[in-house]
Amino acid sequence: MKPRPPVGTRFDLPGFSGRITGWLGDNAVIEARVTGEIPGHAAAADEFALVIEGSIVFEAAGMPAVTLGPGDHRVVPAGVYHSGRATGEARLILIGPLDP
Repeated sequence: MKPRPPVGTRFDLPGFSGRITGWLGDNAVIEARVTGEIPGHAAAADEFALVIEGSIVFEAAGMPAVTLGPGDHRVVPAGVYHSGRATGEARLILIGPLDP
């Protein structure tokens, strides 16, 4: 089993910055700021996203795009290809696996 990053670990990518605030079993809890695109991906396990501030346009395979605002959330089943983009700056809570 690969060691997991400690609480406080930061991720800084173009349009996305976040930090691990805790773990739920094998799933990382990440507080994130998004100002651009969240690249399309499909995770090996279910993922959860909750919008805290701002808005995100969320797209998932086989579904129409939807704009999520504060308090809105989505659960994405394992294996479903999905992506998002902020319409300005958005804050999210993300819960899911840290894929390699």
